[in-house]
Amino acid sequence: MRQKGRTVSPQGNQERSSYVVERLTDALLQLLREKDLTQISISELCSRAEVGRASFYRSFQSREDILRRRIRQLFCAAMEEESRREAPLSAHMGAMIAHFRQHINFYAVLSERNLIYLLKDAVGGIIVEENTPAELFASPRSDRLKTFLAKVL
Repeated sequence: MRQKGRTVSPQGNQERSSYVVERLTDALLQLLREKDLTQISISELCSRAEVGRASFYRSFQSREDILRRRIRQLFCAAMEEESRREAPLSAHMGAMIAHFRQHINFYAVLSERNLIYLLKDAVGGIIVEENTPAELFASPRSDRLKTFLAKVL
């Protein structure tokens, strides 16, 4: 991604932004396997991700924002997929457990580094957020799931 001289990236702005977010997310998760979030500097993170500090600050305000975005991405994808299914609440809960199992390495890092509060914040924000797509919680069963999640979190 580093540009030298007059070399210009063939990627568009959206592609470049996605690339930076992906690189920063991967680098942060690697670093979190080695040390606590408070011990990871923005410079170290950018160096590991091979992106510039300006790229970091165009996409994020803090290291925590990277994790919040990843949680939101994972959870929204799971909720969207689950909202398409008419099933009893127990099946929705089973799907949620399956989601956590599928992404166990990510959630384990959050737990080991005492960052689970980010999960609670992100998921809670998704539930109460006005711009959450209505179809995610369109059915009465989804309303029960939403109520359950709000109580648990």
